[in-house]
Amino acid sequence: MKDRWAAATLCIALAATGTVAGTGTVASAATPSASVSEAAPGAGADLTKLVNPFIGTENEGLDFPAAGAPFGLV
Repeated sequence: MKDRWAAATLCIALAATGTVAGTGTVASAATPSASVSEAAPGAGADLTKLVNPFIGTENEGLDFPAAGAPFGLV
């Protein structure tokens, strides 16, 4: 029983360490490098004109216009 508690404590400690270590990288990556006044290219453009919703719906038999998994597991 002691070994199970030791293993559980070790797993929790490692998970907490990974969470804390990962938090620092996310926080440093979230710092903006450009000023707020600069807009992203194409920010005001209507990008829905570039989307074709019928891709993958032809009569070729091998396309499925939805989520899928190997061997039909969805």
